[in-house]
Amino acid sequence: MYIIYRKKKVKRLTEKRSLATKKYGDDVANKLMQRMNEIKQAESVGALKRNMPASNPHFLKGKRKKDLSIVIKGKWRIITRPDMDEDEYIINGNTNMNKITKIEIIKIEDYHD
Repeated sequence: MYIIYRKKKVKRLTEKRSLATKKYGDDVANKLMQRMNEIKQAESVGALKRNMPASNPHFLKGKRKKDLSIVIKGKWRIITRPDMDEDEYIINGNTNMNKITKIEIIKIEDYHD
């Protein structure tokens, strides 16, 4: 999958285990590195969902309905958005996750608190 980052800080956190460990702890940092490798290897969000069901990519609701959440571990999520026009992946009103091949990583957060 093609990935861009909203902020350089987020990119550094997803690429440098030491920074992620300092911010999120060892367990979450290790899982973040694993999940990022899975995202990079997947052809699409649909492929990620099929091949790595624990990642559970899904769109959020309400004000954040354009955001995709990908599970890291526990309540921690990688928050992304498709970096594509909606007409490329929304067909007849239905979202086709297999068509989402470009994402923007916005942040890493626990939005459940």
